[in-house]
Amino acid sequence: MEEPNIGFTIVKEVVDSFLDCEEIIELLPINQGLLNKSYKVVAKINGEISSFFLQEINTAVWKKPESIIENIFTVANHLKKNDYPNGLLIPIANKAGSYTTRLQNTSWRLFPFIENSYSLDYIEHKKQAFDGGFSFGQYLGLLTNLSIDQINIILPDFHHPNKRYDSFLQSVEADKFDLKSSCEMVINGLNEFAFLLDYNWSAHRQRVTHNDLKISNLLFDKTTHEILAIVDLDTLMPGYLIFDFGDLVRSFTNQSEDDDKFDLVKMDLEIFEELSKGFMQGIGNGISESELDGLVEGCLLICFEQSLRFLTDHLNGNEYYNVKYPTHNLIRAQNQLALLEDMYKKS
Repeated sequence: MEEPNIGFTIVKEVVDSFLDCEEIIELLPINQGLLNKSYKVVAKINGEISSFFLQEINTAVWKKPESIIENIFTVANHLKKNDYPNGLLIPIANKAGSYTTRLQNTSWRLFPFIENSYSLDYIEHKKQAFDGGFSFGQYLGLLTNLSIDQINIILPDFHHPNKRYDSFLQSVEADKFDLKSSCEMVINGLNEFAFLLDYNWSAHRQRVTHNDLKISNLLFDKTTHEILAIVDLDTLMPGYLIFDFGDLVRSFTNQSEDDDKFDLVKMDLEIFEELSKGFMQGIGNGISESELDGLVEGCLLICFEQSLRFLTDHLNGNEYYNVKYPTHNLIRAQNQLALLEDMYKKS
């Protein structure tokens, strides 16, 4: 098979830093995630063939990967004590006792690969929406009584629409890559939704949240199609439930974040209904009346914020998100703006 750009030699050295790796048999890029690069690695370890999930960490974004690991273990221990029914993806320690290996100016971490599993980029049918909503709701419900004092802040002000808007305005003003003129329609469209910032979202209590709820962060069983695990806990930190729910709705009800056919971008109400039912059933008593009242605003604000983030990154030269072509983030921003417009009409 054709080797990915990183090559078998580097991967063998990385895996060998965790386990006694005799041979890399297969190396498959996993094409998901906007920040880290991920691979399925099949290796011979102590004479046996085993599969692993390997990630190259984007250290430009994740400044303290050790803090992420601490959060993962804190939450995993809490969930186990509360009889959490699904699996947890726990990283493997390397031979030095660390959970991160640094090699040639890159940083890596290794996880067991959950066999007979698959992930999805988009919803295929309504049951997946209900099951996904239930799984994420149950997860957040069980974290209700975990103190935020026990959780590291990984990315300060990660979900902060007001500061994201300020950064957006600064990037528009600076226009350091002379891109503003090609983005005027999206810039004007976002400015028209700035009134959403009048909502006092910070009045809600902070709690432990996932901060990246989407269907691609669920693993499904290939045989039963039941959910096996929630993955990608890098953004696990103190946050607001209304934004987690908003991200859930934003990602589940829009069938393509990268689609440039903006007139076809819609919020699927049938998916929304099933998603909401599942979420509310899963979270049970883990949601307050105040949070319940703010769920619609959370959906609108998080969609607004995501469009801001994509366009800001485009104006800044695509520094943050992985892109496949120069205008990829612009397309994403337009897509999210179209979703916001449709979402607002239906709210």
